[in-house]
Amino acid sequence: MPSAFYAWAVRFGAKNVSVFADEDQTTLPQRASIEEICAAPMPEPIRLSENHRNTQEIARVAEHFHKSRTLPPAIVRRPRSGNIPTVEKVKTWSEVVTLVKNRLKNRGESIGVIVRLADEAETLKSMLQKELPSSRIDAYTSKNKSGSEKNIQLMTPGVTVLTGESAIGLEFETVYLQDLGKV
Repeated sequence: MPSAFYAWAVRFGAKNVSVFADEDQTTLPQRASIEEICAAPMPEPIRLSENHRNTQEIARVAEHFHKSRTLPPAIVRRPRSGNIPTVEKVKTWSEVVTLVKNRLKNRGESIGVIVRLADEAETLKSMLQKELPSSRIDAYTSKNKSGSEKNIQLMTPGVTVLTGESAIGLEFETVYLQDLGKV
């Protein structure tokens, strides 16, 4: 939320505001920093020191991108789960399609494929639809019309192709991250 939101909330009677995120979880530049949230004219912030939302694996990935020097990452309290992440080197989008297709056919999971560019998301969606005609294949990028994200069913078996900008806060049973070498 923009930092002005907190002053507005107090002005209109808010006695407390709950913020369950951090400055690393944003897609917009108009957001408050941890310092600005702590300086808001409200009671002293209560920091949640335990993370019951993420698994150890996800928390370790998030900590790699954690930039705050104000607050350390919370301690994870969920047990380990899932397969150990692996790196699959592929040279073509066709190889990516084969990996995703096989995973969906064998596991029937909710799969996320995160790409860098909006055009890549549409290309990959089309390729997956040809290979998996009876499966749910969605794509969402910043080029989509506002509100179209409501049509995506993340928790049902199928594939959702997104750009990195659109992937914050989403959960899948399996995720493929493309072009990590360019990040």
